[in-house]
Amino acid sequence: MSYNTNTLLIRNTAMSVQKALNDFLEIVDNEVISPHQWKNFYVFISCAYAVSQIDRPGVSQLSDIFRAKGIKNPGTLAVLYAHGLYTLAINDGKEIYINGFNV
Repeated sequence: MSYNTNTLLIRNTAMSVQKALNDFLEIVDNEVISPHQWKNFYVFISCAYAVSQIDRPGVSQLSDIFRAKGIKNPGTLAVLYAHGLYTLAINDGKEIYINGFNV
């Protein structure tokens, strides 16, 4: 799977989520993520949380995108995305497993 990370469009993904992901991908360093870059990543997670599951990228899809971008440890970063979504769901009083919120 290949992605043009300069103008990333993910099918069935809300435009606000795509924009936040693109904003992160435009500034992220492939080796070390700075505090400013982490902030952009957190904004992306927040935008993804605000839309339904069908309107945000999945963990495997993000891992592929990060790998195509050349980001070190793409799977780990994708899992951090999932943990961020789960944390926000718990904060909103949602269940995160079984029939609750799902990434």
